[in-house]
Amino acid sequence: MKVKGNYIDGRWVPASSNKPKKVINPSTGQEIAIIYDSTTEDVKMAIAAAKKSFYETREWRDMCPQERADNMYRISEEISARKQDIAILDSINNGKPLRESECDVDDAIQCFRYYAGLITKPSGSVYNVNKGFGEMHTYTVHEPIGVCAQITPWNYPFLMAAWKIAPALAAGNSIVFKPSSNTPLSSVVLFEIFDSLNLPKGTANLVLGSGGIAGQEMAENYDVDMISFTGSTSVGQTIAQAAIGNLKKVGLELGGKSPNIIFGDAGLEAAVEWAMVGIFFNQGEVCSAGSRIIIERSFKDQFVKRLTERANAMTIGDPLANPDMGPLVSEEHMNAVLKYIEIGKQEGAKCVCGGERYMEGWIAARVTL
Repeated sequence: MKVKGNYIDGRWVPASSNKPKKVINPSTGQEIAIIYDSTTEDVKMAIAAAKKSFYETREWRDMCPQERADNMYRISEEISARKQDIAILDSINNGKPLRESECDVDDAIQCFRYYAGLITKPSGSVYNVNKGFGEMHTYTVHEPIGVCAQITPWNYPFLMAAWKIAPALAAGNSIVFKPSSNTPLSSVVLFEIFDSLNLPKGTANLVLGSGGIAGQEMAENYDVDMISFTGSTSVGQTIAQAAIGNLKKVGLELGGKSPNIIFGDAGLEAAVEWAMVGIFFNQGEVCSAGSRIIIERSFKDQFVKRLTERANAMTIGDPLANPDMGPLVSEEHMNAVLKYIEIGKQEGAKCVCGGERYMEGWIAARVTL
């Protein structure tokens, strides 16, 4: 796939750095695209475009609600028309089974449709206050925040983009969006859709590259009114600290270690089934994955035995062939998981299934995009 570069102020522009990053299909290790890291200046350019769009030209912000809603609905229709291509792209870029990518795209379509409908239905409130101060009332209205910077992780590339972008645009904001540098490709397609629909210049801006440079500038820049980030707790802390300068609004969705709590009167098959879903869905690459099990001692042995049987029976392989589980998103992430398995063994844990890199002799299908 050929990536055009960043999308800033209604046009595709190359990143000003000469620092390439290969985008890899984790199933095969093959390169599927090359992106270039955005520099601080690239990000400043995107933020300036969003600021001008919101505070000066105001075309998207002041657009009549029904017209803005129509634009949002058209976005959903264009996504629907390209659903299969987007799903395939997410699967070969992220590694998740195709059926899961298809569900993600379906969810994204409904997300844009939901917010398209919400645009024409704002609600505020009016109520009277103490008459001792005269005949007064107080009221609330909803207004857009301004320039919204948005950073998404690699586990749900297209869906996370929709979840952040759709409500921000529906409210009349202008955005600067940065996807994970591991999985940027479906986001590029989304901005191609924005471009094809001729959204007002500067309304939606895309910057590609590393969080250490692009993300840091988005968090620190005084012209950003809000930043939204989904990812690791450590990066979220850095973003919150960087945002203090102009007291911008901060929205964080960070990782955790979510436990399944299972009691002895639970049905064995149901308990195992939901534990499987909790940790193996999306390769376990979910911020709320059920990565711990806290279980009643009397139920432990039979549960572990059945869970091990089910895990050993899983199919693993090419995500386009819809196995139970595809590859992890990157070799770096795989090595991190293997490291923690070894730490667990050193601390006394017993590995009852897997525990090492899975290799298979199949040859992944080639996909031309």
